[in-house]
Amino acid sequence: MPVSKNSAQLDCGRVDVISVITALLSRIVDFVVPQCCASCESPVRGNAVWCFRCADTVAELPKPGTCFTPQGHRVLAPFVYQGSVARAIQRLKFSDRPELARALGFSLANVVELADIPADSLIVPVPLSAARLVERGYNQSALLASALSRKVGLRCRPTALRRMHSAPHQVGANKASRAQQVAGAFMANRKIIQHANVVLLDDVVTTGATSAACAAALKAVNARLVAIVAVARVL
Repeated sequence: MPVSKNSAQLDCGRVDVISVITALLSRIVDFVVPQCCASCESPVRGNAVWCFRCADTVAELPKPGTCFTPQGHRVLAPFVYQGSVARAIQRLKFSDRPELARALGFSLANVVELADIPADSLIVPVPLSAARLVERGYNQSALLASALSRKVGLRCRPTALRRMHSAPHQVGANKASRAQQVAGAFMANRKIIQHANVVLLDDVVTTGATSAACAAALKAVNARLVAIVAVARVL
């Protein structure tokens, strides 16, 4: 059944409201919570992500723009998933520390700005299932996407993808298991991202299975996956 113009406008309005609320919450967290190292509780100066001690175990990817998943999707990630970076991401996801998304999200800006990303690209976070969102209380990828959006000026669309079913935690799962768990798990909102250039935001890229499933959903609405942006890549 065709969608009326008023209905389409209302849907876009909802998307804009969600984006504004997400950005507003991030700004409130920035103001209330003092800056500390993303990997530990040590204070840091200015907008630094790591304290001096934790910085020693941070490994940067030498050429983040030349990294690809096994499925052929471009990955923009500043760090290797190990040491302080791994601890920071684990704290963000599993220790109820949403405020860490600000510093980690800002740390993505350099690799995005140096990449050839179309100016009209939309930042789309990998969604959580409804059950996982209730369990965790927030989507860490959406918080990272909001922080990156503020830093680089690309628009963020947190509801452009929807996860249709939950999957077990993928920590420790092999490549085949990961692919099976996320196959057909995502659906794209045609009204938001049809024909759009999309920057997919995830916290970690491991086997590329999740991003491949998201890419399939984007392709179904004729959207183009420009790159996957993540805090870290598992090598």
